[in-house]
Amino acid sequence: MKSILSAALLLFSALAHAAFPVEIFEYLDNVKLVAFIQQEDIDNSQSWSPEQGEPPLGIKQVIEATLQNCQDDNNIANPVIKRIELRPVPQNPDHWHYMVMLGAGAAGEKQASHYYVVLMSGKVIPAIREPEGYK
Repeated sequence: MKSILSAALLLFSALAHAAFPVEIFEYLDNVKLVAFIQQEDIDNSQSWSPEQGEPPLGIKQVIEATLQNCQDDNNIANPVIKRIELRPVPQNPDHWHYMVMLGAGAAGEKQASHYYVVLMSGKVIPAIREPEGYK
């Protein structure tokens, strides 16, 4: 009975781990961001380190993937790439990602900022601005 209970607990904990996304916290232009990424998506992206040379996903592909994502999301009009940074995925040092900041809005208007994580597989994941706490 004890071994059955242990096996069930182990299976449940494995399933629970798979069900919850990995939270990554990043800063971009002094803005604290959070993104929720499935571990499976991280595992499916190509591993890479700077010592290996060029990253498997270049800047051109990052821009194309991000802009395609904006076309699929009707809430973002006239997107403009403002910043791109290459960073390791926390707790997954063999995997890297791009942080992308977009400005969006009509010409002459103040542009709203949108943030994305782009994995080396080309998958684009929205990042959200973490709310500031009350002081």
